[in-house]
Amino acid sequence: MDYKGLILADKVYLKFNKHFIPWRYSKTDYEVVLAENDYLLPEDKKDLAMHNENLASLLSLMRKKGRTASLHPLVSAMAEDVRALLN
Repeated sequence: MDYKGLILADKVYLKFNKHFIPWRYSKTDYEVVLAENDYLLPEDKKDLAMHNENLASLLSLMRKKGRTASLHPLVSAMAEDVRALLN
């Protein structure tokens, strides 16, 4: 839930378009990670634009709050997602 992650996710979206669905990049996930850790939004990155609607919505929320966060608090939930897919 930082700029590098959003940029990477948006590049994947540009490559795979409709076949790409951001995983754990929802507003709810952002609120979870923000509760655990947060960082000030870098001033020099506020002009970033996203091509994916979901990522753009998340970026808008990040700008509103002025904070980014690490996905580390979601690692166990992500592991559960993968386990569910494998079963």
